[in-house]
Amino acid sequence: MKKKGILIIFIGIILLAGITFFYITNKPIPKSSFEIVPSLFKIVLDKGETISEDLEIKNFGKKNNFSLKIGNLNGIVYLEKNNLIIEKGNSGKVKVNISGLNSVYGAHMGHISVSNGLTEKIIPFVASIQTHTQFFAINLDAAPENKHLIKKDNLITDIKFFNLYDDNSHTINVNYKILNINGEKILSESEQITIGSKSSLTKKFSLPQDIALGDYVFVVSLDYLNTITTSSYLFSVVSKKPFSFFNINLLAWIVIIFTGITFLLILYLIYERVTLFSQLKKQQHEQVTFFSKKISKEKKRRLAKAKTQKQKKKIIAELQDAKTKILTALKKQQRHQKHELKKLQKKKDIEAKKRKLCQWRKESYPKAVRSAQISSDLKNKLVVLGHAYKEGFIKKDSYKKGVSKIKSADKKQKTKIYK
Repeated sequence: MKKKGILIIFIGIILLAGITFFYITNKPIPKSSFEIVPSLFKIVLDKGETISEDLEIKNFGKKNNFSLKIGNLNGIVYLEKNNLIIEKGNSGKVKVNISGLNSVYGAHMGHISVSNGLTEKIIPFVASIQTHTQFFAINLDAAPENKHLIKKDNLITDIKFFNLYDDNSHTINVNYKILNINGEKILSESEQITIGSKSSLTKKFSLPQDIALGDYVFVVSLDYLNTITTSSYLFSVVSKKPFSFFNINLLAWIVIIFTGITFLLILYLIYERVTLFSQLKKQQHEQVTFFSKKISKEKKRRLAKAKTQKQKKKIIAELQDAKTKILTALKKQQRHQKHELKKLQKKKDIEAKKRKLCQWRKESYPKAVRSAQISSDLKNKLVVLGHAYKEGFIKKDSYKKGVSKIKSADKKQKTKIYK
């Protein structure tokens, strides 16, 4: 595969991931006829304290009457009014009063429902009542993926306790609860823990198999010397987890995949480069070995036929001269080939480089013979050239041209001798 093709595939993967992410994050959301701000109330107040918050309704449809109701928070939450008429494109506000006067300590889960007669929206409401004096503080840290759970998931929360009272360790009772949007207890657990100046733990709860889809609140509370401290967070049980590009697990997989692809691409490029130079080196070594053996074999053959010592010396000298000149010319070509292959690396065309290696394999010896300018017995060159053709080091055309040139040179040499 060409480097260019790999690069195109790599860019294609990135573009596909980008298009998918863009489609998911920009998928049109059906516009509702009205909107409520905020979408969640989470209030912490002291017993005996009263605070007020605004609930805003934005009407996108026609002029309509909106009715509001409180669920499971009677005695804690009071609405300024239960009905209001809002014109198209306008907003209306309702004052929401929260009181800890007549409520018990702890977290209270409920909701406010808003309806225009056709559509009803439920706003989760968590009111935590605690004592004014606080000896401890609680911090709940739940990962984003633990805010939307399916039934088979576990609720996992990191809990940190801070001692605001002194530097000593204290053994206290800690209560854990899961409440539904109607304030009904779904799960409850208690335990004793020892808290120093700062302590932390991770709690894991299995959700009931028959738990209904909807909003829930996880509550942690502790009682020490008649002081109540609470902390809570809202989570939802859903049929399918929503897509989140910023999910830490998803991000981790994306980083792993693209790092892997990049690493493999780099390895492939390095492998191709090393392989090509290795092939060239092997090919050059085979060429030198092959022609050295063939010339040595030819020398033995001719020496066996020589009758006098003078003829033998002449044969040895001629073939040694031929061998030296051919191999010198061949090695010179090989140095040039290495230099040229380095230049070809910049063009990033693997197939072109492979074709070049094949071309060098076929042409190296004929070029070496021509540049060597051997004046020895030309018949010897015919023999070696024939072996080179049989072994696949030169093409048929190169072989025929070489034979033709050698015969022509041989004929000229004989003509000079007989003149």
